[in-house]
Amino acid sequence: MRYVYAVWTDEVVHGFGRGKREHAPIMLASLARHCDCTALMQYHTDEPTKQTAIDACGDMPLILSQMYTHELDQLIQTKIVRLLCQPFEYGDEVFVMDVDVIVQADIFDVFKDSDFDVGITKRHYDYFSPINCGVWCFRYNERTQRFIELYVTQMLYGTWPPYLEFTRSYDETYPNDRYVFPADIKKRRMSDQDFLCAVYKNGMKVPFDCKVVDIGWQYNYCPPSDLLGADEACRQLTAALGDPTHKVLHFKGRPMKEAMIEIGATLK
Repeated sequence: MRYVYAVWTDEVVHGFGRGKREHAPIMLASLARHCDCTALMQYHTDEPTKQTAIDACGDMPLILSQMYTHELDQLIQTKIVRLLCQPFEYGDEVFVMDVDVIVQADIFDVFKDSDFDVGITKRHYDYFSPINCGVWCFRYNERTQRFIELYVTQMLYGTWPPYLEFTRSYDETYPNDRYVFPADIKKRRMSDQDFLCAVYKNGMKVPFDCKVVDIGWQYNYCPPSDLLGADEACRQLTAALGDPTHKVLHFKGRPMKEAMIEIGATLK
């Protein structure tokens, strides 16, 4: 089986505006156009909005699981913890995605072209956090099950030295960043991204046998509005619309999320 797993809320969570209600239907419709898969959507939204996601899928199977208000307090952790509860079987191919993306090609071709357990996406520009966690993937097996368990453990307790080193180095480099994270490891807003960055910085190695590879920025094309400015980032994303070599367009950052809604309205 092939799955795309995502979390969708109506809330502006931790100031990032993740999962605004208009994004998920756009993402799901683009996914249905290009991929033969099942969407696993963890949601916290109202019934009319939920129906728009169902309608956007067309014939693509959609499994909805409700999130509860208390889970939103630790949404990032909840997203990864809930991976442990999904109906995966060994051999399944899974993408984990944010909802502020537009899919432009069959992303599952990556599993045909390379033998790996976990695939992450390095940015196409220099950035302190080299991995953007908005898109990553795995083949479900004993090794990736352990990888997810390690992921959850680090987000909740933070014991693996490479993870602790990356989080410390971020906080030292950006002491005045408005997204600077509390000392309490459970409250780190970007702990999911921190973990994947730590894996990358550790030479794609985790403490057990698991083949982690960079599948390429083409699966997570996210021009940085914080470096380029929103207008230029939007121009670059718009220029890539319809280009199947840019397999996933990622509208990261508040201004880009608004741009995605405008662009999504023009897509057929």
